[in-house]
Amino acid sequence: MIAFEAGRSAISQVKALMAEYGISAADLGLSGKKKTTRTRPALAAKYRNSETGETWSGRGKAPKWMNLKNKEQYLIK
Repeated sequence: MIAFEAGRSAISQVKALMAEYGISAADLGLSGKKKTTRTRPALAAKYRNSETGETWSGRGKAPKWMNLKNKEQYLIK
């Protein structure tokens, strides 16, 4: 219980100092907003299904239309 009250006292002191010096939570890096993650640009399509027009970059799991087939026939030239 003593630690809890000491924490409340510390918070009160910090708030008073922030008000005295005009410091905001954002000034301290405490804006509450999460940092945005860096997004990767979309990869260019490497393969195309001529029947449906679907494309695949060649990364990740191969689409069903390419299963058990020769990849060379779907290469985009």
